[in-house]
Amino acid sequence: MFDIDLFYAKINGLKKKNRHILTNNFLSRNELFEISQDVNSLILMQESLVAVLVKERTFYRLYFHSNDLGNIQEIKVVLDCTNLPIILELVGKMEQLDLQEEYFNKVCFRRYSILSRWRTNKIDISYNAKDTLKRFQFSVAKMNNVLAIEQCFSIEFDHWISHLPNTKKLEYLINNNLIFVATEEEKLAAVVCLENIGINGKYLYQIVVDKKYRHQGLGKMIAKFAFSYYENDSNYTSWVEDTNSSSQNLHFQLGFRREDLKTIILKYDRG
Repeated sequence: MFDIDLFYAKINGLKKKNRHILTNNFLSRNELFEISQDVNSLILMQESLVAVLVKERTFYRLYFHSNDLGNIQEIKVVLDCTNLPIILELVGKMEQLDLQEEYFNKVCFRRYSILSRWRTNKIDISYNAKDTLKRFQFSVAKMNNVLAIEQCFSIEFDHWISHLPNTKKLEYLINNNLIFVATEEEKLAAVVCLENIGINGKYLYQIVVDKKYRHQGLGKMIAKFAFSYYENDSNYTSWVEDTNSSSQNLHFQLGFRREDLKTIILKYDRG
């Protein structure tokens, strides 16, 4: 828990000393306020650095602002306040990230994964008759789906890579018609979770197909079903692991193309 006004004052102080601030904090003001009220949140404020550790399930995620990564050793103070795993994300183009990663390697962060941003202005929602999977029912998710969706996400996703939504966020997204499900005899088979981006965009937040139903085209079908509700939007974005060839293929079929913006996932190695 920390004083949110003091947090913003410190960030502004860093910017006055050097306008070129390095950060991986792209959270909204509302999200930051909630984090500041969480008793599990940890914060470090140093002359050239502000770092916040945010508790997510069984690990912490690290957010930082710095005007001089040459002093990154200062961050060890907050890293050693917990024995839980700590995950750090760096976002940018590789020529920028290589140097940042090198600095964080000096404080024992090691690369865990790398993702690329995928983007398109138009989703291909057309499908052939052979794509139709008649035994599945496709629908906008309802509140009684929340528990099954949470369980599915927890089992299928790597928590350190995926920013999994909590119950409150799932309920918010369902209320705004942004989660879609495929079921077979009321059993959850696949989920697509979207988020709004600006006025006229959508972020493909999560997409998952239960292992029992994979390699049947269900992922493509539920994605097209979900995006058919928002086919008039003009900006669609997603992040995909560079090693996940099946997800990359799905995105390509939907009309997405890979860009050169990267997210490097680092894990703190205590040795």
